[in-house]
Amino acid sequence: MKPFIPFVVVALMFSNIISVQCLDNEKMLELCNNERKKAGAPALSYNDDLGKVAQDHSKYMAQNNILTHKDPAGGLGTRFEKHGYSYSSAGENVAEGYDDEESVMKGWMESPGHKANILNPSFKEAGFGKSGSYWTQDFGSSGSSGGKHSGKSGKSGATKKITDNLSDTTDKLSTKLSSAKKNSKRRLEMTY
Repeated sequence: MKPFIPFVVVALMFSNIISVQCLDNEKMLELCNNERKKAGAPALSYNDDLGKVAQDHSKYMAQNNILTHKDPAGGLGTRFEKHGYSYSSAGENVAEGYDDEESVMKGWMESPGHKANILNPSFKEAGFGKSGSYWTQDFGSSGSSGGKHSGKSGKSGATKKITDNLSDTTDKLSTKLSSAKKNSKRRLEMTY
């Protein structure tokens, strides 16, 4: 019986790691670009920095069991800056409770705000993340001054404030929806 105890401990340790990233980035990009093609929008390219932003945010949501666009550091713009992504436009979709890329994309495409983010022709790049049951899509266009890795937001203070206020509003709505205890375990949030 003793030989099985270390195996169980190791299996439990790795089960948590495995649940962190079970996302097919190529599949998600293909699904996004298929929808964009139908709408006449240009194809997105995958950006590793945006992928890191999205993955870190999904991990934060999973660790805290919360669907949100904010973390202790701030909102989307702050997270982009933290990862060195300079942008002229940005958007984010988050979701909880979907089983795979196809089902979460279907959910986002059935929601007008999320669909608008996916099809937004001003977005040129995307990155994706998944941790546990939490999904994140981050979209952006590299800022025109200083390149995409300058660390500058590319947004004016007023625009950033509007974006942060929108994040606050969506977080409040998310909290209200969570407290309503809807029958469905699937939830969506977006910001732009």
